Amino acid sequence: METNEKNEKSTWLMRKISSLSLKWQIISIWLMAVGLFATVMYLVDIAIDLYDEFVSDNYYVTGDMDGYEVHNYYDGRKCIAKEGSHRAVIDDIEWVNGDSSDSLWVVAKDERRAYFNTKTGKLVIPFTYLKAWRYSEGLAAVVDENNQLLFIDTQGNPAFKNTFKYMGYFDYIFKVGMCPMVDTTGKVGLIDISGNWVVEPRYDSVAFVSDADYNYNYWSLMRGDSLMVIDSVGRTIIDMTPGHELRLTTEGGLEIWHRLRPGKLYDNFGNLLANQTYWNVKNIEYYNEYDKENARVLAYYTDYDHCGMLTPDGQVLTDAKYSEIESISENLFRAKYNIAPEDDDYLCLIYGDYPSTYVLLNSKGELVEGKSSVTNKE
Repeated sequence: METNEKNEKSTWLMRKISSLSLKWQIISIWLMAVGLFATVMYLVDIAIDLYDEFVSDNYYVTGDMDGYEVHNYYDGRKCIAKEGSHRAVIDDIEWVNGDSSDSLWVVAKDERRAYFNTKTGKLVIPFTYLKAWRYSEGLAAVVDENNQLLFIDTQGNPAFKNTFKYMGYFDYIFKVGMCPMVDTTGKVGLIDISGNWVVEPRYDSVAFVSDADYNYNYWSLMRGDSLMVIDSVGRTIIDMTPGHELRLTTEGGLEIWHRLRPGKLYDNFGNLLANQTYWNVKNIEYYNEYDKENARVLAYYTDYDHCGMLTPDGQVLTDAKYSEIESISENLFRAKYNIAPEDDDYLCLIYGDYPSTYVLLNSKGELVEGKSSVTNKE
């Protein structure tokens, strides 16, 4: 009975189609074919998802790509898949890198780089480049087969004529219209969105410091043990001054920290507010015959909790190269000194994990005797 009913419905449908003009017959058959194809593909997708869910290797998800995600399989494979799906859009990748504010993400595969569009789910720029950085302000840095570093727009076209020799990894990302760049001598400067030098390459390193709440944006360029600060339009705010790091205060001021000396405090126009800044200043106490008293010097602390000696009126007696200073008597002090391997003094100051010894200092910060021959590994 059911078979007869189906045959009657099929015959009725065919009669209806045959009663139409040739044009509408073709359209009807085409729509039926499209509907059948869509149904089949939908069932295939369900079958693949079910296979991945119950048969394929397990994985964990990283890299939220605004609708897509990275699947990290426990057998070492990685792929990009649509969020909530188990089917790979791009398989066997190495890593992805991008920003949630941009739809174009760098994808690494087979030692080549490409760009994936999270809006379309497709590669907009194929696996062509040896190196690539995420897009920023509409441009991205890439390295071609000739080891030339150039910038491309969102269509993959060169953004400007200037190219640069790739001199090793650096954060080639535009911020407030400028990007760090290295010349053939290894010195660092800043270029603008036209590829021209805003700050000539004369520096050892560069850092971007900003505060989104106050819209303060600065570049800090270091050379040796000094740095210079420029604003978002390339104007020099603070000329070369001793220091190793620029920080913003909660009030919008600029602090230049020095690893061995007191820092300096400026306002956001570069005007000097304080010639000496510290993490902390403490009294150095000693015991006399009857009680505990303060010595005639202070201990000041710079970055990484290292300290030096200071007079009560603010005169610096020693660099902050000690990890602790304690009083033996009113005019004699013992200072702990970290011994660093040659050319590694900075790491010693940061981590303090090298052998240490002690020196004796008088109230003027002068050495009373040489370093002890006894060392401690801490």
